[in-house]
Amino acid sequence: RKKPKGADSDEEKAKLRRFRLRRKRALIVLVAAALALGLAAGAVLLLTPEVASLELYTRLRGFDERSEADLELSLSMEDGDRSYETRASMFVTELDGERVSCMTWEGISVYGRGDTAVLEDGTMCRASALMPDYTRLPGSAANLYRELDVSVADRNDVRIYSAETSGEEALAALSAFLPPYAREDFSSETVFLEVTAADGELTALRTVWSGAETRIELELKFVDGAREHGVPQAVRSALESGTDADLPESGGALSKLSEALQELLSREPRSADLSRSVSCAPLALDETMAWQRTRHYGQDVSRLTRSGATLYCTEDSACTGSGQSVIRSDPSLIDVPLLLRLCCRALLLGDTAQDGESYTVALSAEDMAALAAVIAPEAEKDAISFTEGSVRLDCSGGRAAALRIDCAGTTRIVRAEVPASISAQLRFSDNQSFPELTQALISALNLED
Repeated sequence: RKKPKGADSDEEKAKLRRFRLRRKRALIVLVAAALALGLAAGAVLLLTPEVASLELYTRLRGFDERSEADLELSLSMEDGDRSYETRASMFVTELDGERVSCMTWEGISVYGRGDTAVLEDGTMCRASALMPDYTRLPGSAANLYRELDVSVADRNDVRIYSAETSGEEALAALSAFLPPYAREDFSSETVFLEVTAADGELTALRTVWSGAETRIELELKFVDGAREHGVPQAVRSALESGTDADLPESGGALSKLSEALQELLSREPRSADLSRSVSCAPLALDETMAWQRTRHYGQDVSRLTRSGATLYCTEDSACTGSGQSVIRSDPSLIDVPLLLRLCCRALLLGDTAQDGESYTVALSAEDMAALAAVIAPEAEKDAISFTEGSVRLDCSGGRAAALRIDCAGTTRIVRAEVPASISAQLRFSDNQSFPELTQALISALNLED
């Protein structure tokens, strides 16, 4: 006997409801499993080279296109018996709709726009004649990472992207960011790149060049939150002039001088025999001392040895060789790093004349007063009316060998004007290691990490 039509319909509907219920339960189980495994699945996805390369390219390119940014540079180089270390602060800003970068190194600021570099006094030259524009490194690295196999590691909420290459194109692209004193005869065999990010923001970019006997490590730290920066009027006027067709090229006098100064002020450690002569009645001095400088926990440490006695000093502290504290303002503690920075400024920003491998610049009265205060802090302030002075840098094979400062004028004795002079000379030397700092020295100089 046939089932009633309505009964058949009710039975089919019941089967359909049971099927839908079983399917819903199965989907719930699958979704729960997917959620439980979601983090692991995402990690696997992000660890694939293709996805990692694309993600990193996007982040680096985004940073390179910012109109405002701040960075910190640290660069070190080991080349056989020679060591170098450079530190600088940098920023990117916008001027009249165009990107302008600035690198401040040893108290000197260099501004860049495209292939044009401008010193803070308005002196213009080709960017290649001074120093690399390291603010452009993230953009170059972005293009490289896009072509390389990138590995990713997550450590305590920090993501690390790394890649290594020995390809000729990659090495050539990054060679523009080598320090000037490493370009001439350095041949890199591999380049290692590493980028770190936290909370979705870039924190650092590290590049390491490795050769047969040379290793160069460059690190850019991305400063969180761009600060406001101004551009000096002299730089603005130079950039607005637009007359950059005949700017000095790399290899010219300014370029060679800049390279020699960068090499000198990046030596680690720096060593020199310093002699000074002071004739400013009633003060008369003529002495020689040995000077060395190194960095410890980010601070400059100087070591001065004269007549068998040694003193150590930083910007804020000073002590004897045994760690006994002395007054930092003691006039015997000549601030040689400051002396070098002042000479560097005078040579780069002045009307410097070249004679072979010697560079000489005449000093203004203001420059002489500043240099004299460092060379002879014992002399009475404003005791000399300066009339003429100069700084001369002598190089050998492109490297700084000696530096001489001469300042002359008159001083008043009772009612008479008598000649007065202050001078100093540094003869630089290589391969002199800085003695290891004892715990007593570290404590006295406040060098604990």
